[in-house]
Amino acid sequence: MDIEYFSKLARLSLSVEEKTKFERDFKDILSYISQLEKVDLGNVVENKTARNIFRGDEPKENDMFRGQVLIDASPDRKEGWLKVKSVFENEN
Repeated sequence: MDIEYFSKLARLSLSVEEKTKFERDFKDILSYISQLEKVDLGNVVENKTARNIFRGDEPKENDMFRGQVLIDASPDRKEGWLKVKSVFENEN
C-alpha cells in the first residue's frame, strides 16, 4: 500500500505516525472487503418492494451553485472556467 502516493494525490501532508495509521486502516478495510467478496449470495431473495425514493437529478433555476455564481465565488478562474491544481503529472 503506497500511502505516500495516495497522500500526494489528495494533497495531504502526513506525519510518519499518520502514514502508519492510514496504512493500517487501509489494510483493515481491504481485509474486510475481501471477507465480503466471499459471502455466498446465492440464496438471497430479491426485494421486489424496493423503490427509488430520491428525486430526479434535474437542475433548478434557483440553484445557488449554478453557473456564474460558482465561477464568481472561485478564487482562481480563467475565461469563464474554474481553475484548479492539476492532479496528473506531466509525463513528457
